Amino acid sequence: MALAEVLLACSRPNPAALLANAVDIFVMLLLCRYEAYSQRILASLQQQPGHPVPLEDLVVILFGIQNGFADTIHPKDVGNFFAEALQHIRKENSKVLADIAASKQLTAASEKGIRKALELLLKQRGAQSGGASAA
Repeated sequence: MALAEVLLACSRPNPAALLANAVDIFVMLLLCRYEAYSQRILASLQQQPGHPVPLEDLVVILFGIQNGFADTIHPKDVGNFFAEALQHIRKENSKVLADIAASKQLTAASEKGIRKALELLLKQRGAQSGGASAA
């Protein structure tokens, strides 16, 4: 249903039509959100042929997406965002990635390190862009 139709229906006094239109709008918004979510997942999991992404990197990426750290990042920029995040983790706290690689698990300590790195990166990006969200 087009937005113009929804607005037209809102001018009618029929409560059932208003509810149906509200549900339509909600469903459209939900579908758009999940489409963007799936685009972020696909963009972040791109691999170069013959160069598989290490498990510990995949864990960081999936943790970031699952916990909403990429929600404000445009899908085409998600790969760069996680590349920056992984670079930061390797530089500042490589133990996090080493622990994941060795144990093949996401421990509480590793989760805390990933969360801290992603929060810092989002904060830095926000400061660089003047606090505006990326999308």
